[in-house]
Amino acid sequence: VLRPRAVFGPGDTVLFPRVIAAARKGALPRFVGQTQPVIGDLIYIDTLCDYLYRAATAPQLQPAYNLTNAQPVDLQ
Repeated sequence: VLRPRAVFGPGDTVLFPRVIAAARKGALPRFVGQTQPVIGDLIYIDTLCDYLYRAATAPQLQPAYNLTNAQPVDLQ
């Protein structure tokens, strides 16, 4: 099982366009009462393709992988 997280890159019609539209409307979600940073991770499309290739050609795999850029960002 491969679980990509928040894919972005050239031609993105889902992730960043929605975030930009929400920001323009002042409608970005707020994390009310959150005292610790809200951390998320994205994955660039080229990185995802590399992971998919590696998974397809690997002789052995673990049951599941969470795929990200491994560069957490503060979402606040």
